Amino acid sequence: MAGAITSDIDVIVNAAAMTDIDDVEGKLDEAMKVNARPAAALADICNVLGMTYVHFSSEHVFPGRDNHGYDERGKTEPLSVYGNSKAQAEKFAADNDRTYVIRTSRLFGDPGASAHAQPGLVQQIKEQAATQGSLNAVHDEVAAPTYVKDLAKAVRALIDGKKPYGVYHIVNAGYATWYQFAAKVVELAKLNATVTRSRGAKCRLSRPGRATACL
Repeated sequence: MAGAITSDIDVIVNAAAMTDIDDVEGKLDEAMKVNARPAAALADICNVLGMTYVHFSSEHVFPGRDNHGYDERGKTEPLSVYGNSKAQAEKFAADNDRTYVIRTSRLFGDPGASAHAQPGLVQQIKEQAATQGSLNAVHDEVAAPTYVKDLAKAVRALIDGKKPYGVYHIVNAGYATWYQFAAKVVELAKLNATVTRSRGAKCRLSRPGRATACL
């Protein structure tokens, strides 16, 4: 497989994953196959070819019990199948000495340009609010909503700046519950819809800390 990669490539970025956390629960084998094992293969390729490997991970590698959040040195202790698969992927990714593991949180961005692009978080909220006039959103799970273009710029800065390899937490400043985020989307879109608070599932979401690399 390594032989199929041309020599003018310096960096491999792995952003592929099963990200529907509720759907992944109970599908450990599938989650490991998609989220974890490719990280091992890509780390091996990068080792052989002397390439930099960028691996995207998640705040779900933490249990979320610390109200102050977690920095890069925090002990991983995932509570879900998704979190376990991402934590295992981090271990595989670290087998390459030239790896950036990027933990981020609750991504949102502009609509995808591809005809096959799925609606993003903001688009889903706006569509439900516009078509149904109301939506329920969890108010007991806190994370740091992060704009994908800001994340991309920060990762590019790590690579171009030749920053030390390792684990980085990159999120936008500030925290919000799902309810607060959805309410703000509805407000900014000037939609006539009601956002109702609800309680979350059995696993409380975690919060990555405001590390130096955060925006």
